[in-house]
Amino acid sequence: MPKLDEMPDEKPAGPDWQGEWKVDLSGWTTMEPIMAWQEQARRSDFGKMSETMAGVIVRWPYGLPPNDAKSYVKLSPAQWKQAAEQVGRAVGSFFQSADD
Repeated sequence: MPKLDEMPDEKPAGPDWQGEWKVDLSGWTTMEPIMAWQEQARRSDFGKMSETMAGVIVRWPYGLPPNDAKSYVKLSPAQWKQAAEQVGRAVGSFFQSADD
């Protein structure tokens, strides 16, 4: 059994950690998914945005599975907006320096 100081650090996915929310953009290693998200938002394509959110929101405060795009149609408009804002903040964190 590894000693406590030898165990890997388990940290949230990055600066996108928000209390009960966990957004994991670790798979977004190029600008392609970021630009796709921005285009979906620009077009107000809520269906595609829901699919994208289902792929990156790992935990949220609602009693539905966040990894299922069908969950997003069951949210209230305010809850859906909050989910989109969480992903937007996570995306924005890519472009902030450590000094911000």
